Amino acid sequence: MPSTHPSKVTLTGSDRYMIKIPTTSAGVNAAKNVLPDGIRCLGTALFSVHQAIAASQAEMLAISPYFNETRAHVQVELWPDVEDPATQHPMANRMIHIRDTYKKLAKETGKTQPLIKAASYVHFYIH
Repeated sequence: MPSTHPSKVTLTGSDRYMIKIPTTSAGVNAAKNVLPDGIRCLGTALFSVHQAIAASQAEMLAISPYFNETRAHVQVELWPDVEDPATQHPMANRMIHIRDTYKKLAKETGKTQPLIKAASYVHFYIH
């Protein structure tokens, strides 16, 4: 039987996980502080391009900007009536702006930018 003594346990490497942290001033500073220990962060509670830039500067692994307000999950009337939500949704321009900003930063700095995964993305409704 394998030993369970702490010095004998093989833990999953830090490259296999990240912590969720709000992209606030305190959260961005925390992300910077844990990075030297190999702990990567997912920037949450992200609503603006400015926050996305701060997440990039903190070298967060990924960000999750809000696409819909959370009430949209239970109130269908909040869904925009558009043909192409990826480009016509009221929040699409912000997502495109973040993506374009990250492309520009990558080109200017040579640094990998955070991955982008929309939060609160509602894409279908079942009656």
